[in-house]
Amino acid sequence: MISSKQVLVNGGQFIQQHYHGQASMGSKGASGHREYSFNTANRETAPIDILMEAVAPNALHNSGATFDKPKCHPRTRVKIREIIMCWILLGRDKDDQAGKQFMWLNGAAGSGKSAISQSTIESCIERGVLLASFFFNRSDSTRNHVGSLVASLAYQLYCAFPETEVQKEILSAIQKDMLIFKKTLQEQFTALIIRPLMAYFSKAQSFQHHTPFLIVIDGLDECIDRTAQKAILACLAESLNKSNIAIPIFVASRPEHDIKMSFSSKSSKDIHTCLSLDLEDEHDANSDIRLYLVDRFAEIKDAFDNRTTGRKLDQDWPRDNVIESLVWRASGQFIYAATVIRYVESTRHRPDHRLDIVLDLRPVHGDHPFAELDSLYAMILKSALDIEKVLHLLSLCFMGGYRICCTVIEKMYLYDEGEVETLFCDMGALVRFELDKVYFPEERPLHLRFLHASLEDYLLDAARSKGFHINMEYKSIEHVTHALRYFASCCSSSFHPRSTAGTPMYLLRSVQNWMVRLDDDSLITIPLELRQSMLSFPLKEFLEPHSTSGLAYQYLLRFFVTPFLQLLKIMASKLTLYSAIS
Repeated sequence: MISSKQVLVNGGQFIQQHYHGQASMGSKGASGHREYSFNTANRETAPIDILMEAVAPNALHNSGATFDKPKCHPRTRVKIREIIMCWILLGRDKDDQAGKQFMWLNGAAGSGKSAISQSTIESCIERGVLLASFFFNRSDSTRNHVGSLVASLAYQLYCAFPETEVQKEILSAIQKDMLIFKKTLQEQFTALIIRPLMAYFSKAQSFQHHTPFLIVIDGLDECIDRTAQKAILACLAESLNKSNIAIPIFVASRPEHDIKMSFSSKSSKDIHTCLSLDLEDEHDANSDIRLYLVDRFAEIKDAFDNRTTGRKLDQDWPRDNVIESLVWRASGQFIYAATVIRYVESTRHRPDHRLDIVLDLRPVHGDHPFAELDSLYAMILKSALDIEKVLHLLSLCFMGGYRICCTVIEKMYLYDEGEVETLFCDMGALVRFELDKVYFPEERPLHLRFLHASLEDYLLDAARSKGFHINMEYKSIEHVTHALRYFASCCSSSFHPRSTAGTPMYLLRSVQNWMVRLDDDSLITIPLELRQSMLSFPLKEFLEPHSTSGLAYQYLLRFFVTPFLQLLKIMASKLTLYSAIS
């Protein structure tokens, strides 16, 4: 049975038959049927309604869905914001050269990109700059995809130019093709952004030397479809290359592999300027974070002292050494400092107790101070091409000692050339490859640099990292075993003297640190692989190429032979079969 509440009928003529003598309403027609006429001709949906329906309100910079939008703390990020505003208002880049139309701001996860984008928009509005923005967010299903991007930008463009050619062109484009938002990204952008602006500025000659319109796209890496990320950048590049009006476009994202490749493409490399937060002066970032922490802790202290009748906080809370410790842990990334502040400022707890939990001076009860940061790390690690190898190499970096060149790592673990870079291609939000030709004389002097000092704390804490946890006792044994096999292979090489003598001293120092980790407590049992590597190691052959060099020989004795023999002694004490070793 179909209820009348389930049926929607538009237009047409309805005829009801007089059936089985039942009474019916309406007048009889010539056929003897009851006829009902409704004047309900189809009403087409207005273009403005189609546009509004396709918009993602949460993606707008002034959306009411987010109450605490991130923005720069006063007197922080001054230098970087000045560079961006100079590019927008004067068309000049950071070297005072003629600016390009496309600016890409990139930085590690939690470096403050969205705060800079939001603060830049607010500065532009204060100066009367017309703009449209879109803030991607992977956890919001209305703005983690490309589907609503152009509609949202077009809506803001429509509002920015009331009663002008812009509005007419946008509505006309939708009227001509009511499925415009189902078309390709390029067709949408051309019809709803480029052509309306061209129509307007072709008549507004007095605006020729002013910024016509600014487009801000924040968090491009938060678009969950990587193919769509590339499509967006390709669309923007093609539009800038083909249009004859200057539309400055500001994009902020993490330096993810696909995005980097898109900006390096032929169509984009000559029309964009890159601004990297990771390459900015680390001193400036640390100074900004220190200022932020000092100001916010002062606010927290005042608020607590004013609301409590009990014991006040110490006058010098928190002490300078605590601030410096937090600055170091933040490693230039604002998300760490902001996470600490959000945790400590809870009005249901004492701020000093909450800060002690952050500093591991008090056990955690209830919510964990770094739950937000942990979710971020987990999300990025899930995108790894081979998480087992990634965690293996990260543990190598946590072992202590000296930085190790990627070339040496690949030789030591029998990886293909360039494999380390490939493994970390989607980890740009957490690590970066750096060149150091002075420290590394090798042909490809790349090494890994962590962008988050707190990543190690996360991965070594099983309760926080769960499936990503790194067991350093197990990994220490594994790395020492691999290093000994690598050194032994150098001895058996046909180029033995050259390959052994060429063993980097920083690697020997690192292996020394690894072997020192293997003490009585960590070596409860001796794994077979380590036992074999130790007992079969050709120590005499390994030392031989260095015997004529007094300094190098003494170096080897101190930083390799001594810890090697100490480890052998520990093995002897645990394996009665090999007691003669001692």
